[in-house]
Amino acid sequence: MKKVFFKHGEYPIIQGQRIESVYLQLTGLSVATVLDGENREVVHLIPPNGFMGVEALLDGWARFTYEVVVESEMMELTVEEFQNVVSTKVPLFKNLMRFVKYSIIERSIRRVGELENTVKVVLKFLEKWNVKINLEELRIILGLKSLPGNFEELVDLTPEGFVKLKEGE
Repeated sequence: MKKVFFKHGEYPIIQGQRIESVYLQLTGLSVATVLDGENREVVHLIPPNGFMGVEALLDGWARFTYEVVVESEMMELTVEEFQNVVSTKVPLFKNLMRFVKYSIIERSIRRVGELENTVKVVLKFLEKWNVKINLEELRIILGLKSLPGNFEELVDLTPEGFVKLKEGE
C-alpha cells in the first residue's frame, strides 16, 4: 500500500486491461468512463474516499477507464491487499457499498439525459465533497465535447473561476 499522485488527464486504469491495483481517491476528482464504439460515456464520479478498480473483485479486468479530472492524491493497493482489507475491515466494506450505490444512482440520473438536472446533481455532489472545479473540468465530468450555449443560465463562476450552482438552485 502506497500513496501515489496523478495529474489532470492521466489514466490510472484503462478499460479492458488487467487490474493490478485498486485506488482509494484521497484528494481531487476522477471520472469512470466506458468506451462504446466511438462514444465515451461518463458513468460516475470518483470523489475523495471513492474507489477505482473495484471491479477487480469480480474477475480482475477493468470495466471502466478512470481519468483524473482534478489533480489527485490516491492510496494504491494491490488487488491482493485490497481483497484482504475489504474482507477484514467492515467500515471500509460499508463505505465501498455506499460508493457503489451512489455510482448506480448517478448513472441512472445521467441516463435520463436532461443536462440541467445532471449539472445540478453533479455540482451538489461536488459541494458536499468540497471539490472545486472549473468549466473545462465540468465539461469532462459531464462527458460533453463542448458546453452548450445556455450553460451560463445554470452555473455561476466564483471570482477564482470555480463553478457553482446559481443562487436559489
